[in-house]
Amino acid sequence: MPTNTPPPSYVFTYSGNNNGLIGFFNAIQLVCETGFALVAFLALILNLILPEEEADEELPEFTANEADDAADAAEWSRIHGRPQPTDEVPVAQGETKA
Repeated sequence: MPTNTPPPSYVFTYSGNNNGLIGFFNAIQLVCETGFALVAFLALILNLILPEEEADEELPEFTANEADDAADAAEWSRIHGRPQPTDEVPVAQGETKA
């Protein structure tokens, strides 16, 4: 017996003249044949059952803008011709002097 069989044809049958009801049953058949109903129902149940994911603890943001503040200030002082307190340009965190 194949595993990809559609539902029996007698489940959603209607022999009347109500076009709205015929369209409704056709829509139900289409959704059931393509598997959307099963996946949507499963997603709904899992969403209700599974616990919410815990948020990671807040880590301090450390960006390149903050890492190079001292080096940037020294560079702008040099560009504008202001005297620098020392002749060395400060090295940003994580970098090594060459």
